[in-house]
Amino acid sequence: MSEADRRQNAKARIVKVLVCRHRDGLLSGTIVAQGGTVHTIMLLNPKGGSGKTTIATNLAAYYAGQGFLTALFDHDAQGSSTRWLQARPESRAIIHGVAAFQNPIGVTRSYQLRVPLNAERVIVDTPAGLTDPFLPNLVRTADTIIVPVLPSPIDIDAMFSLVEVLRRVEPVCKSDVRIAAVVNRTPAHRSGLKPLEKALQSVGLNVATRLRETRRYPRASARGIGVNELGGIGKDRCLDDWRPLWAWLENSQDSKSFTLEQSSRPRLFPEREAVPA
Repeated sequence: MSEADRRQNAKARIVKVLVCRHRDGLLSGTIVAQGGTVHTIMLLNPKGGSGKTTIATNLAAYYAGQGFLTALFDHDAQGSSTRWLQARPESRAIIHGVAAFQNPIGVTRSYQLRVPLNAERVIVDTPAGLTDPFLPNLVRTADTIIVPVLPSPIDIDAMFSLVEVLRRVEPVCKSDVRIAAVVNRTPAHRSGLKPLEKALQSVGLNVATRLRETRRYPRASARGIGVNELGGIGKDRCLDDWRPLWAWLENSQDSKSFTLEQSSRPRLFPEREAVPA
């Protein structure tokens, strides 16, 4: 089979495999790997507009470009990640799409729960409005959780609410799940971050990176690519924001072609011993 045929078949599989359902407030199902070691990275924040889809699609583009077999799971009924995949050029690295919000007729549950054979990185884009007990059920499927948060009072309150739910999830309590925040749309002046950083510190949630607001994100999104795949002025500065996150994600993970600096493990609870930044 030629490379063009392989890419065409891969595009046809987009939105074909499902991992779980988000319907009438119900979440069910877990990721079922068909082989190999899967690192499941979940974008989680019940508040809408925090940047979950932006980070999820850019992580998927990065990992696919690095040669990892990557799947992008879209739980949001708005289908933004799915539309991004549909716009993705065939010349770009393949990403397997998973429309988790759909409930097709005539598809068995076991088929819905499959992920691509030998998948290495699974990026999970979760919807807004997740609440207890549905949120903990989804969290239990993750190896790593990224909490996107904006530097605003409303977003700070939403972060506190999320942490209260995560405190009651057993894998999180046992430190089996790695968690860090990503500050999105950071202001030009760092003084505007002080209330958010103080709040994150109070719950022991470390910041993996800070992403500046730039027009590169909507430009890349409209073309179905990541900012790492978008050329032009400002690329290097934009990618400088992402490198700490990539390094943290791959720390203590089996990786290929990665030489990464050691980073500290973030803590979620203030009573746990703090680690050096």
